[in-house]
Amino acid sequence: MEYSYEVNGIRYLGERLDFHTVNRTTDTEARKHLEPYPVRSIIPLYYNPQNPSDSVLNCRMSLWQPIFWICFRIFMILVGLTYFVECYRWHPPNWHPAK
Repeated sequence: MEYSYEVNGIRYLGERLDFHTVNRTTDTEARKHLEPYPVRSIIPLYYNPQNPSDSVLNCRMSLWQPIFWICFRIFMILVGLTYFVECYRWHPPNWHPAK
C-alpha cells in the first residue's frame, strides 16, 4: 500500500497504515485492513509537523499497547523492590548501637 499527500506544496509518499501494524502476511488480512481506504479517495492522514515525510493513516492506539506498558512498569517495579529487599537481607547496613 502506498499513498501520496501534500504539505506546504511539497508532495510526499507514505506507506504506514498506523503506528503498530507490521507487514501483513496474507492478502486477505491486508485487504481487511485497507477496506476503509478506497483507491483514489481523499482521506485524512496524520503527519509529523517537524518531519512531514513521517505519516500514518490511522493514529489510534490499539488496546494492547497501554496494557503492555502498564504491566511492564509493574514488573520492573517488582524487580527493583525484590533486588532492594534481597540486597538489604544479605548485606544489612553497618549500624552502630546507640551509646
